[in-house]
Amino acid sequence: MSAALNSLLQKASIEDSDEVLAHCDASLKNTKNDIPTLQVKVIALLKLNRFEDAIRVFHQAGDQLKEQTALEYAYTLYKTGDTSKAADVARGLDSRGGQHLRAQVAYRLEDFATASEIYQTLARQPQNEDNDIRINLNATYAQLVWKGNRNLVKKTKAEREDLEGFETAYNAACLLIARGELGQAEVLLRRAKNLCSAADELSAQQKQEEILNISVQQLYVLINLGKIEAADQLAGEISSDTIPDVSIRRISTINKLVATRGSNPYLTQRLLENVPSLPVNDRLFGFQELLANKNDLAVNLACSKIEGIKRSTAKEINSVTGPSLDPKINLASTASAAAHAQNQLGRAGLKAILPLVDKRPHDVGLLATVIQLYVLTGNNGAAIHVMEKFLKKLDDSSSAAEQDIRYSPGLLATAVSLYALEGRKSLIENELSKAGSHWKAKQKPPPDLLKAAGISLLVRDDPDDIRLAGELFEALRKSHPGDKIVKAGLAASSSQQSTTDFLTPIERLTAGIDVAALETAGIPRSGTSAAAALLKRKRAEPSSMKQSKKRIRKSQLPKDFDPNKKMDPERWLPLRDRSTYRPKGKKGKQKQSAATQGTSEKPSDATATPERSTVATASTNAGSKAKKKKGKR
Repeated sequence: MSAALNSLLQKASIEDSDEVLAHCDASLKNTKNDIPTLQVKVIALLKLNRFEDAIRVFHQAGDQLKEQTALEYAYTLYKTGDTSKAADVARGLDSRGGQHLRAQVAYRLEDFATASEIYQTLARQPQNEDNDIRINLNATYAQLVWKGNRNLVKKTKAEREDLEGFETAYNAACLLIARGELGQAEVLLRRAKNLCSAADELSAQQKQEEILNISVQQLYVLINLGKIEAADQLAGEISSDTIPDVSIRRISTINKLVATRGSNPYLTQRLLENVPSLPVNDRLFGFQELLANKNDLAVNLACSKIEGIKRSTAKEINSVTGPSLDPKINLASTASAAAHAQNQLGRAGLKAILPLVDKRPHDVGLLATVIQLYVLTGNNGAAIHVMEKFLKKLDDSSSAAEQDIRYSPGLLATAVSLYALEGRKSLIENELSKAGSHWKAKQKPPPDLLKAAGISLLVRDDPDDIRLAGELFEALRKSHPGDKIVKAGLAASSSQQSTTDFLTPIERLTAGIDVAALETAGIPRSGTSAAAALLKRKRAEPSSMKQSKKRIRKSQLPKDFDPNKKMDPERWLPLRDRSTYRPKGKKGKQKQSAATQGTSEKPSDATATPERSTVATASTNAGSKAKKKKGKR
């Protein structure tokens, strides 16, 4: 009966998956382990999106069914959330469908570099799914930029093909958002909405769902552009409860709360708690989850759940014994510090947090919080002291992992920023030089850090520093052969011909220039001819040229003004301060003589007094002693 049913199913053209599944179940009542029938049943379950039932069939059938239907088995694992095992099974699939699945699994595991390589390989072998590949490739590009691997993305702007469908336009907009080009992203999102509304292949329900997803992303863009009124209006049009995707529903709820600027933290927390928990096969990506956790902690702090935050973050903090760059751990450290400070800033916050530094001397998140508070209070010196003390501990460590943390881009940027606030240029150069020496021998060095270190070393005149800069740029050339900064650094740090081969030849730059025509037009042949003479004449002009006189209105001139008569330059001074002033009478002359220090003219006996002559003598001769005036003591 089983063989007859299999033959019938092969010849029949049943398109209804439910009907196929019913025939398979009827056949499997007599032969439970019939592999061909089980294969048909699994495919029918996958088409019906009954992934839990499909994985149950695989587990009950045994290894033979898993081996013969490896693609379906890996896909079932992927859809049920067992992504790591799905990656192991898909690793041995070389078919085109297997490559698609490997790329999807890598994307879900946030291995966007691998997913991008697979999609690029598929794009070089075009078939009927070119549009799908373009959609997925743009998505991997956006994720690479969000994760900080901008150098792996060669695409810088939307192409013409991206503007033909709403999905490609949406993903191209996501790439622009990741790059920070929000204005262009908003334009593309509006276009994606219009394309989706005009799509004939979608039903009205499908159009509504897709437009909702695009609106959630558009709301994020409007908030970051500062278009608050437009964001408020769009937030009112989004109904989060009607979004079928739970992860997008959670993101929509968060963005709407930010757009409406809710001032009641308790209501905000209640709305966030109403979002259902995310399934294992539809969880947020790492950077999204980190932001969502940060929002949750911020809301709990606003609700004064101090003790609860201390307990919830303690488990994350105590999971490591040394310094860590894990953003989850450092976020927990920052939230714990805020809870201990009870949301206080300034000196009050520092007073509550500083005792924690002695208990957790290797906590990077706590270090960043203390430094930030010191900077906010204007105490940059204390911030530098705390930073240098922490770096000194890492310098003394023999652990290779801690040395990588010592010269990590985040800590290095913090140190450089603090030194820049105080104008310590030499310390900045030393830090960059040491970081470059550390990372140049590593397999995957941070490219931006090496570029900054190389540029800093090129500024110096020391041949050893220039040689080190050349080594850094040489290490970067292997992984970034087309980077213009790397090429320029190689050319500046080396005199070898091979490092300047990428430069445009001089013959090509001067190919369209007519030298004879330029000379005929009046271009000087040497710097000592017309140009030098013109420069010399211009330098001599200020001393020889007469300054133009400022015109004075007649209403500002006195009635008896004579333009031919030279004005007195001391006319603005009081009469007694002018050089032409001559006092009249004996008293006037005596006052002028007494007010002038160092005079040799003696006053007459009739007017001189012992006190006045004594004071005059004391002001001109520091060695003489003034007489005391007689009188009662």
